[in-house]
Amino acid sequence: MKRGSFLWSPTAHKAFEIIKQTLYEAPILARLNFEELFKVECDVSGVDIGLVLTQLRKPLVYVSEKLSGPKLNYSVFHKEFYAIVRALNR
Repeated sequence: MKRGSFLWSPTAHKAFEIIKQTLYEAPILARLNFEELFKVECDVSGVDIGLVLTQLRKPLVYVSEKLSGPKLNYSVFHKEFYAIVRALNR
């Protein structure tokens, strides 16, 4: 292996899956306050969506999903909207 390169091994993949699952199942770190504004940070690629819903600089909800089927053909706007709906359904 060359210096600076990374080998994506089964062990690395398992560790990555554990990190993702831990983030997904993390407890809510703050209570929702409907008197305050929410901030949505969304990252959409061709096949993935990621979203963090925060309030008063505290994370409330995290969504990460690999898209498949018809969702792959959604426009960026619709992928972002889908991510927001997924976050609000938690």
